[in-house]
Amino acid sequence: ADGEREVRVAGLVKMVESMRAAQAATMVSVLEDDLAVDVLERMNRGKAGKMLSQMDPRKAASLAEQLTVPVLWEDS
Repeated sequence: ADGEREVRVAGLVKMVESMRAAQAATMVSVLEDDLAVDVLERMNRGKAGKMLSQMDPRKAASLAEQLTVPVLWEDS
């Protein structure tokens, strides 16, 4: 299941990076935060910044803040 999600998220990142910043911002802003942050982490930084600048400032700030939180991995 994790491998399948990886493939889907990678595809979503490519799709979002190919959009104009305003279009990408509209789409990513309605994704669940966990998925939006995952997409932002994988995006080209310049494109991610342009996209965030097109979002509602509160949503952009929330996502940017979540990008700074370290990921805690659980041992399986």
